[in-house]
Amino acid sequence: MQKADAAQDDAPSRGMRSNRPEIDPKRAHQAAVDYLIRSGMTRSAAETRLKNQERSRQVARKLRAEAPGDFQSLYINRAGRLVANVVTERGAALARAAGVTPHKVTAGWKELTGIQEQLLASVKNSHGLSVGIDPKSGTVNVTYSSGFSAKNLASLRAKAKQYGDLVTVTKGAGTLRTTADVDPGSGFTSNGMSCTAGWGIDISALDPGAEGGSTRADGFMSAGHCLRNNEGIEVNDQDAGTAFNVHLGPEGDFGMVRLNAQFSSQPKLAFIEDPVTGVDRNPIVGTAVCKLGMTTDYTCGEITELSASSRSRMPDGTIATIGGLIRTNLCAQGGDSGGPVFAEAGSSVIAIGIVQGGRADKDGNCGERQNPPTPNSTNVQPIDPIVPEGSPYQLKLADDGSQGGGGRPPERQPRDVEPTSGSGRPPERQPRDVAGMLDNRLNYVALGDSFSAGTGAGPYLPNDKTITPVDGLEVNNPPASVNHSNNCQRSEQAYGPLTAKLDSLYGNVTVGDFTFAACAGAVTQNVLNGQLDALSSDTELVTLTIGGNDIRFADAMRECAKPVGLFSEKACSDALNISETLMMNLEGRLTETYQKVLAAAPNARLIVLGYPKLFDEQGSCTLTQNRINPFPNVRKRMNHSAETLSQVVQNAVKQAGRRVQFVDPQPAFDGHGVCSADPFITDPGTIGLLHTEDSYHPNAKGHQAYASLLKEAADDPVPANTYNRGCSAINRCRS
Repeated sequence: MQKADAAQDDAPSRGMRSNRPEIDPKRAHQAAVDYLIRSGMTRSAAETRLKNQERSRQVARKLRAEAPGDFQSLYINRAGRLVANVVTERGAALARAAGVTPHKVTAGWKELTGIQEQLLASVKNSHGLSVGIDPKSGTVNVTYSSGFSAKNLASLRAKAKQYGDLVTVTKGAGTLRTTADVDPGSGFTSNGMSCTAGWGIDISALDPGAEGGSTRADGFMSAGHCLRNNEGIEVNDQDAGTAFNVHLGPEGDFGMVRLNAQFSSQPKLAFIEDPVTGVDRNPIVGTAVCKLGMTTDYTCGEITELSASSRSRMPDGTIATIGGLIRTNLCAQGGDSGGPVFAEAGSSVIAIGIVQGGRADKDGNCGERQNPPTPNSTNVQPIDPIVPEGSPYQLKLADDGSQGGGGRPPERQPRDVEPTSGSGRPPERQPRDVAGMLDNRLNYVALGDSFSAGTGAGPYLPNDKTITPVDGLEVNNPPASVNHSNNCQRSEQAYGPLTAKLDSLYGNVTVGDFTFAACAGAVTQNVLNGQLDALSSDTELVTLTIGGNDIRFADAMRECAKPVGLFSEKACSDALNISETLMMNLEGRLTETYQKVLAAAPNARLIVLGYPKLFDEQGSCTLTQNRINPFPNVRKRMNHSAETLSQVVQNAVKQAGRRVQFVDPQPAFDGHGVCSADPFITDPGTIGLLHTEDSYHPNAKGHQAYASLLKEAADDPVPANTYNRGCSAINRCRS
């Protein structure tokens, strides 16, 4: 039997470890953080993501109990927040009311599991096959590997074709196999294989004479392919216990070991117990998990698929179909089979399952160590059905979440057991209970030019300073790379800070982390070369106004707004002609900018705000305003240019694809231009010649109007990854 999978960078292969697989919560937490950092997160974001994940897991448990028909398919997104797959608008409304993001899919969980069964039935006698369900994409994913015949592949593809985009078929790297090891000496040995002891169990109910409730486990679980019913296991060449309740088939790959009395009392075999405070019986795709194995120690990844069925060759040469597995991108290697898989939860851990098997090359290397590197793939046997609720034996759990606790929760039940779903309240009553459990605070970054920075609203912050935080709002100084101007003219009165400080952005969601990276004078190239540095995979909302400086519209305004005596109609007309000519090539540049923003913030929605008309053509200007502002015919032309610019921006948004949304400010600014009774635009006639840079930008009222439009857009009922193209704040997107 070859080894299967190599160690990750944070946990290099150590060969055979001691016989006591201990989980140190601090090491487990650090391993999870390191995994998230390697995947592109900052350390702070990784810590926050793990906290959000634990809250999301609790919410999912409640949702599934109280509305099981609506919340079968859930996943955790990159930020650690809960997303619900929904097929109907009713399900979407229920999710939003619960503070959970809905994700519209074409097929529900029941349909996907039915497709999975049909695919497996189409190739009965085969191995090297894994079929799982990915809630993130709403698809059934089929992966085959070496040993899978051409005839079987043809049958499989023919069946998959019937379901169109609901099924993906790909060839996996390496060979799908168990992660047992023939080299003796690691963990325990049985039938010539070395495996890892999993979670400790209390089996005193099966043997009234056994010591129950002690600080040491009197049994443990491990992979079924490592065990044989009623046959012994060895630890350090000594008889240590006897296997029972071994399963290897559609019901799972697991078994139990009853330890002999002398081993049950030895601290070195006090199998995983103390830090474990709960069991997740319904794990969620996207959950960051870790495993502890005798060969590769701690390695971490995340859950990628559920309800996976795997056909692989067992150590004895037989082919077994294992059902109900969890697929992960963990690294596991020979000897890791049976090792505990868990989610870290601060000072404790939550049991998820045990290692079953994975893919490896001929040398037993994990995906990242293969040549060429490929994604890791390790199957996990979930706790159910190893220890179902009401079982005569239970996992050994800490009774209060503290380390060293040797007792068990009341009635010998895990504290985190999934509640039964038969007596839940009507779904419409439950959201109020669960919404408050989420950390509904998103990370927001404001990018763009002077219209985003707050020019015209004043007073301005120094480039190296940021806004004053309010309760619960963390603010970040912008990266130095975004400060391409000596005076970015960022104002706390700009729509970005106003939005960040709202008590509620939408529902019960607020901004928890804000970065103000907009800068006066910015063009699209400044966004691409500097402002993108403020974005990351943790960013969840981005706002942007950009494009006006690319067409030199500010230059045209300065030329056309010169006072009488300095004004030149030809110079004004020439400047506007230049802007309108440059506008012809702007759409493609904007589209590219939006797409690169989305690439730099892969988990964010991007809201692009347009530019309003500047003048109230029906308003009555004072004598001073008439002398300082452009002539009436020029005002009309400048308004027309502003309308055209806003249309170009909207067209670019339509071309940029999903996750981007356009907000048209003009309806809110109608009747509030320069020369109106209540202007939202800064009038040079009211500020004097010493502050001309503020002219023709939104004033404080204008930014309040922008903030209101932004709040309305953020309340869009369509989830962030399925926005229709060309959405506006007036014609809001629908699912």
